[in-house]
Amino acid sequence: MKAIIMAAGVGSRLSEAPHNPKCTLPIGPGESIISHTMGILRKRGVEPHMVIGYERNKVRSALSAYPEVQYHENPFYRITNSIGSCWQARSVIISAIEQGEDILFANADVYWTEDLLQALCSVPDECTMLCDKTRAKTGDYFFHLDNGYISAYGKKLPVEERDCEYTGIALIRASFLPVFLGRLDQLIWKEEYGMWWEDVLYRACDVHPVRALDVDGRFWSEVDYIGDYQRILDYLCINRRAEDLLCSSSL
Repeated sequence: MKAIIMAAGVGSRLSEAPHNPKCTLPIGPGESIISHTMGILRKRGVEPHMVIGYERNKVRSALSAYPEVQYHENPFYRITNSIGSCWQARSVIISAIEQGEDILFANADVYWTEDLLQALCSVPDECTMLCDKTRAKTGDYFFHLDNGYISAYGKKLPVEERDCEYTGIALIRASFLPVFLGRLDQLIWKEEYGMWWEDVLYRACDVHPVRALDVDGRFWSEVDYIGDYQRILDYLCINRRAEDLLCSSSL
């Protein structure tokens, strides 16, 4: 299995840390959100690929203990959304197709645990996106489900239609990757640079069902706002204020 981790964006909503990629935020002595993720991937034998852009050398520095990471740079990170970053890793998708490997896609600013990867890999569907049914009302990006498959989606999905929040992690099986790559190419060549990489799946879900797998009580947190970062610190029993760590970016 390969993994493509998106880490090129500025993360402007977390304005307290304007010079540090969110994935490099500390979560323990010598550990950051992204190094935690790489530890999971290394343990599972997953081939890691990082798409970097904003403050790219800080991401590299945070992963200095992981020489196996392969980097793909998106110099257009201020004028493209994550679909542009996914395009920069196009060679990884082609390689996975040729080798018959699945690809884990994830946003770098998500803290998650190894059991989530285990659960995701246990699902046989061609496309599976992790979701959280306990955060359908107050999350960031929502799904409406029909029999466990995504039928509607969006940040502004009406509250009465929300069934869960998307976690920022998905698995695409090797059998679906040619379709995924073809649709990615179509959107890029239509200059749809403002899209998320996930829009490639959303645009296909009426023809190719996309499964939504509930985290089922397992912990995760995507760092969009300072409260999200505090949730991680509290979960790890780190007795520090997120505001203080955002200023120092060290533990």
